[in-house]
Amino acid sequence: MWDQAPPLDPAWEDVVEVSFRPASARCALVQWAGEASWDLDLEETDYRVRYCALGMDRAEEEDTRLGEVPQLDRCLLQFWPAPPEPDRALKETSRIAAHWHRYARTLPPPPTPAERAEAARRERLAREAAEREQRLAHERRQMGAGRLADRAGGGGRQTEAGRLPEADAAE
Repeated sequence: MWDQAPPLDPAWEDVVEVSFRPASARCALVQWAGEASWDLDLEETDYRVRYCALGMDRAEEEDTRLGEVPQLDRCLLQFWPAPPEPDRALKETSRIAAHWHRYARTLPPPPTPAERAEAARRERLAREAAEREQRLAHERRQMGAGRLADRAGGGGRQTEAGRLPEADAAE
């Protein structure tokens, strides 16, 4: 973790920077296929993240590292607090990085914090509406699909599904 943008080491072949904000208090770096993970211990605030890589083409040509084969590539992640700004490729020399950058440009932008908050609000409202409907359906089943409400006339206790007859209201 850096207090500000660290100096860029020219030894790295490929370097990109992106804005990042953890979605929750628990944030981890997870290995490609999930074999391992490392907690990042980041606060829920805005960061700039620099990804530096070396040897990506050589490693991609070998595809899978087996046994005692030396590691052909390496990478470095650097985090520092910073307001959001557009993603940037600072250095691109490998064929595989160029491929993934072209692909990334075809993707829609990620949702903004406001868009994520609105989606969460809509999900909460839909969940609450479904829960209300389940309660009403349960009351209707308990009342005999509304038959008791039809017989209630004017004097029963009111529920969400309808009126209960006086005899049931007194219980």
